[in-house]
Amino acid sequence: MRFVVVAITMVFLFAMLAVYWTNADTTVDVVLGGRTFEDVHLWGVILGSMLAGCLLVGIVSVIEGAVLRFRNSRLEKRIRALENEMHYLRTQPPTTDPGLPPAEEPDEATESLGGRSLPSAPVYHVDDDRDDDELYTGGRAV
Repeated sequence: MRFVVVAITMVFLFAMLAVYWTNADTTVDVVLGGRTFEDVHLWGVILGSMLAGCLLVGIVSVIEGAVLRFRNSRLEKRIRALENEMHYLRTQPPTTDPGLPPAEEPDEATESLGGRSLPSAPVYHVDDDRDDDELYTGGRAV
């Protein structure tokens, strides 16, 4: 990145020198803020314009850099807070036994079944009076 900045600066310097050599005796009248400046060298006007542009770009880049630093500091604070929360949660003892499933409260379906819960897997042939000890017939296994 530094190479690019140096290269661009060198191009501007060579362009400024070329303008100076080609327009060394050229003078212009400049009106600035209601005042008229007569017989101002053209290279001076161009140099002043370039310096004003550099100053403006410098001010904008400083403001943008300050905004970025402010955002980064807020994000770093947020990351620290989340890391502290994770550390706190890691150091706390577990509230339930991880081997046991959480207790479920009865809902309307289990209350209407007289306290029995609904099966968790599909049940086929509920109305059939088949024996459960039948041999496998090649149908769908449950």
